[in-house]
Amino acid sequence: MLLADEIAEVNEQLMGLQQVKDTEKESFEQQLQQLRTEYQETKDQLTSENMMLGEKLLLSTIIIKDHSNCSVENCSYSITITLTITLT
Repeated sequence: MLLADEIAEVNEQLMGLQQVKDTEKESFEQQLQQLRTEYQETKDQLTSENMMLGEKLLLSTIIIKDHSNCSVENCSYSITITLTITLT
């Protein structure tokens, strides 16, 4: 019966290790899903900010181009363009 006892003990150890493996796998899968969610949120936020900054840059370029033919001698007004960009 000594061999049977050893086999039973090894089987119990194997079952315990399989349970630990399954628990760790589940934990890692949850962590991976959380990281994917955070990555997607960050990507979406940065994409939105990038689009907004691109629009601001385009608007600034249009304003500058609209007044590029204006010189101090032939314009009755001066234009100051201030582009403030705040990243949050």
